[in-house]
Order: sequence, then structure tokens, then C-alpha cells
Amino acid sequence: MTARGSETRQRIVDQAVCDIREHGYGQVSLRSLAAELGLTTGSVYRHFASKEELLNAAGYEMSRIVNDAVVPSGASVDTAVDDVEILLGIADRLLQLMRDDPYGVEFLFFGPLYGTAMRQPGAVEQPRFLATLLGICARLCARYDTSVDPKQLFMQIWAFIQGYGNLIMRGVADYDASMLREALMRLLGKPSLESLSFSASSMPPDARKHTAK
Repeated sequence: MTARGSETRQRIVDQAVCDIREHGYGQVSLRSLAAELGLTTGSVYRHFASKEELLNAAGYEMSRIVNDAVVPSGASVDTAVDDVEILLGIADRLLQLMRDDPYGVEFLFFGPLYGTAMRQPGAVEQPRFLATLLGICARLCARYDTSVDPKQLFMQIWAFIQGYGNLIMRGVADYDASMLREALMRLLGKPSLESLSFSASSMPPDARKHTAK
């Protein structure tokens, strides 16, 4: 692909991500993208043969965006306490992102790319954010000798975050950082508040901000 072709392809992906975050991924179409970008429909189809192919490309881009937004640089540290704190920080920021960018987060976890990556490992390259979370879950499972595998732990953690986030957004529940820790340690089969020393100073900055409200 020529440099100009690569630039056009990236423009299409960037516009798709923008439209998804504004309207939801169900509203994206190759024709509408062509009109927005001043391209012919044929030009868009030369880069993406189908809407699903475009959504997969947009999924990788959205995964990179979210990973950069919510994952701290210390996410590769291989110690149990650090991984717990890292995961709590990620969960905290994801809860905020669910409020601020609901369509983007919905697409990230329920779009076609993540579905394929979870159901058919090896069928596609792992999206960056999914790879980060699965890596953290693998280290936690190894350290705590939990009965679930990393994929199961990931799905359980995400199910909790999704449900809790929806309750917060609807005003049914208030954000409580200690509840995240409680849920995580229960999923790992450990007593929660007694299992790790816990104080406000050890909480992620965003969590302290929420708790103070």
C-alpha cells in the first residue's frame, strides 16, 4: 500500500472511531463514512471489503485508545500487590470512561473484534487492552492459585465492572473504591479487606477523588 493509501485508510478508521464514540457502532456505514470524508464509496471499499472488516480495524484503534487512557505504565510489574492495585486503578478509570464515553466502551467490549478474540483465540491478533487485562489476570491467577483461569477471571471482573458501572450511571449506587477491592479479592477466593493492607493513601488517585465526594 502506498503512503497515500495508508493515510486514507487511517483517516477512514479514525472517522469510524469518532462516529462510534458519538453514535454507537450500530450506526456506522461505509457509505456515510465516504460522505463524511469526501471520498467515493468505491474508495472506502478498496480499503475495507465489509463493515465488519472496518469495525475490526476500528476495534484495534479503540483498544489502543482505552489502553493508553486507563492503564498505568507500571502494568507490567510482576508482583501480586502491584497487580491488585493496577487492576483496581484500571477498573476505577473504566468506570469513569463508561460515564464519559459509553458508546466507545460498549464497542470495545461488545464489538465484533473482542468477540472473535475471546471465542476464537489465535484467530485474530489480540487487541492491546485485552492483552493487557489477560496478562494481569494470568499473574493474579498464578500468584493466588485461584481455581479459575485468566480468561474466566477476566470475564468475571468485566461482568462486575459493567454491572456496577450501569448502577452508578443510573444513580442506583454510589462509587465505592473498597467495593472494587472486595469484589476482586472474592473472585480470587481470598478475604478482601484483611488480605492486603489498605489505606486511602494506597488507593489510585481517581479512586480517592471519588471516595471524597
